[in-house]
Amino acid sequence: MRAIAIALILAVSATTARADEDPIAQAMTLEAQLQYEPALAIIERTIAQGGADHDRLVTLHQFAGRLAAGLGRATVAEDHFARVLALDPDSKFAAGTSPKITEPFERARGRTAPLRISSIVEPDAITIVPDADPLGLVAGIAIKLDDGRELREMQTRRVAIPPGKGATEVFALDT
Repeated sequence: MRAIAIALILAVSATTARADEDPIAQAMTLEAQLQYEPALAIIERTIAQGGADHDRLVTLHQFAGRLAAGLGRATVAEDHFARVLALDPDSKFAAGTSPKITEPFERARGRTAPLRISSIVEPDAITIVPDADPLGLVAGIAIKLDDGRELREMQTRRVAIPPGKGATEVFALDT
């Protein structure tokens, strides 16, 4: 009876330790154990939390698409892959990747246009204009000011610049 209790305590401790890991690392561990469902849940929750930069968002959607394809959810995989291709049109999988993954990826490629955004810079505001956004990814705007502050507008694509300040970077924010 004692051996069982000790093993159970060790298993709980190991699970707690993994909770502090990067979500991608955590999901990769689960994927290696063929636990695609909980791995996909972690990645989709991470996407929904927001805050990922461009490269990380591409990685998250590509991973989610791969996991969904592994679960036989081709439509979900295709939706994640469409976002990958809108953000990174040159994205691809290595030769020899399973058709279970590449088929929804190629279907997404066939229906997805790359995201293109331009900006209108005025003395007192910056507006971003999606020239091509078929998936409706662009929801808001953020700018980094020359004093290091960041201004965000999640419900509009226009942000006012405070008097005497300049913008050093402009970001399109996704939903």
